[in-house]
Parts: sequence; structure tokens; C-alpha cells
Amino acid sequence: MLAEIRHIVVLLMGLVLLALGVSACAGTGTATTLAKPPVQICSSQADKPLPPPAFEIERDRSDIHRVTRDSITTYSGPLIDVHVHMDPPGRNADIDFQQLQEIVSTLQANGIEIAVFMPTPNDGRFGGHLLGATQRLALKNIAPDAIRLFAGSNYITYWLHKVCHDEPVSIELREVVAQLSEDLSSADYIGVGEIGILHFKKKKNQHLITIQPNFGPFLAIVEEIVEHDVWLDLHIEPVDPDGLSYEHWAFGGLELLFDQNPTLRVILSHTAMTSPTNARRILETYPNVMLSIKVVTPTAVWKNLEPVFNSNGEVYEDWATLFEEMPNRFVIGSDAKFMRRGFTLDIYEEMINMVRRLLGSLSPAAARAIAYDNAKIMFP
Repeated sequence: MLAEIRHIVVLLMGLVLLALGVSACAGTGTATTLAKPPVQICSSQADKPLPPPAFEIERDRSDIHRVTRDSITTYSGPLIDVHVHMDPPGRNADIDFQQLQEIVSTLQANGIEIAVFMPTPNDGRFGGHLLGATQRLALKNIAPDAIRLFAGSNYITYWLHKVCHDEPVSIELREVVAQLSEDLSSADYIGVGEIGILHFKKKKNQHLITIQPNFGPFLAIVEEIVEHDVWLDLHIEPVDPDGLSYEHWAFGGLELLFDQNPTLRVILSHTAMTSPTNARRILETYPNVMLSIKVVTPTAVWKNLEPVFNSNGEVYEDWATLFEEMPNRFVIGSDAKFMRRGFTLDIYEEMINMVRRLLGSLSPAAARAIAYDNAKIMFP
């Protein structure tokens, strides 16, 4: 009976996601990403050659109907959510402090000891993104021990995209770097993110972001991040919605970043949006990489990006095995989007319930590390 109730809840979440522009994935079985190399962009400022990936890429996508692991129990311990968003206020709107307090209360009610809020890669497209930064600071002031902030994506990602595509911008690279330095020198921010360099248009009304990883201004910004010794939350989609592989860019880009910046520390968003095989190879190759676990199930939007859950909200066995074999390399990153139309506090509660069921399917030691200990070490 309990399993049936959970299945119904997950289906209801799917209906909400459908209302947000997400449709169910019709494909079954496995497929191989198309290996045709992408058209070069940012060529005028991509003067450093992109090296080949440092590991062999597994290009076959996983079967969404493959074996899952039973959740024997539900993890009941503390959680740290390292990847949370909150949309800026709407046009001509002010910060709603009552809503901020409700967010804090929801986090507390769901056992979230610390939540790390950051702008989305697309925040910079919207006129209210600066007010959005003020709003995140206001949230932190309400609960300074429970809220941590990452800086930068609202004035970095879209700016990089525009410069890369030779679109006019109002500020120069030196000003962007100066703003980042100012933010990271303050007590308000503990990292940078969510920086998107490959963020494809996966649904209606979503915007495209494409930046080559060897784009000069991006590399300069990464050098500034390294200078401040903070974590970079990086969003790189290795495959586009049509199945075209950008894996050479994504994983060759990682090789370039760490070759130039050996002390760089990176959180790859959403388990790197690649297969468990490639995720394992990334972690074996780069000791300074962590992967955050996103609460997402197979959909048309996410069909090429290797979710860890099946359509019933059950964790795939191959992911569960990797979590247990490398438990110190994963953290929870729900990718919640508070204050977005259609996203409710109840949806966040169910997301965290899915996380707790996932953790309940793992060994107690692995569950505790992924849920809390790893992030606590990263953000003491």
C-alpha cells in the first residue's frame, strides 16, 4: 500500500512538471549519442587548444527501464542541500519577506540543516537579477546559520554567452572579474555558481547557453575563482536534446581547467548529466570534483542527461552502487526553484522525501556521507 501511495505522489509530481513544460519521455531502451563534432563558437577568443578528454567516454545512454534498488528504509538524519534556486521578484515587485520566512520554515521542516542558494545560469537574462541577489542576501539574513550563498552566475553566465556570440555587452571582462572578486572577498559568499557553459534549450521558453570551455574570458574568471579558493558549481550538458554529443567539449574542458588550475574545486551539477560509467571515470580522474545529485526522473526534457531516478522515483542500481563505492564524492543538490510559478513548498517536500528514500537504499555510512558529512566538510 505504501509503495502504491508513493507511486501516486511521484505521478502527481510528474503532472506538475508537465504543467511547467516537461513532457514524459517516450523513448525506451538505450541509444548512442551522435559523435559529430559541434560547430565551433567563441573562436575569436578561444586561443588555447581544447585537449582530448582524459578518459574513454561511454557514449551509450542508459536504459531508463533498467534495474532499480529497493528502498529498505528512509534516511531520517540531517541533510545539506547544496544546489537551490530562488527566482527574482517579478517586474515592479518588491521582496516578499513573508515568502522568504516560509522558505526557511520549509527547509527546517524537511530537516535541511544548510541550504546553498545560487542564481540559475539564465538569471542574467532578466532585468530583476540584481534584485534577486538582494533577495538571496535577505534570505540569508533571516537564517544566517542555515543559508549559504554562491555568487556570480547572474552577471557571469549570460554575459559570457553574449560575448562568445559577439553580442553587445555593457561591461568589460575586467569589471566582471572585479565584481566577482568583491563578492568573494565579502563574508556573504562561499562559492561561485551555477555557471552554465553548455545549457541547451530543452523545453519551450527555455534559453540556449553555449560557451566553449576554452573561451578566454571564461578561463580568466576560473582563475579568479581559484585565487579565492572557493568551490565552482558548473553546469555542462554533454549531450544536446537531439542526441548530438558535446562530450569532447564537456570532458575535454574539464581536462583543460584542471591542467591550468590544479587546485580548482568543482561541483558538477546534476551528477554531471552523464552515465554512471562516465561519472565514475570523472571522479577517478579528478580528485577535486564532487557531483551533486539532482531530484529528477526520466522526461523528454532530461532524456539524454541520465537521471538517477526512474519514473517511479526509485534509484537505479548502477547509480546506487556508485554512490556506495565512492560515497565521499557526492552531495545532495535538489535544484529546487523556489518562487517559480508552479513550484510549491509541497513539491520541495516530496523532492526531499525522494532524496531520503534514495539514501535509505544505501548503506548507512554512504547515506550519512552523501546527505551531510561531505557538504559539511566542504562548507564548514
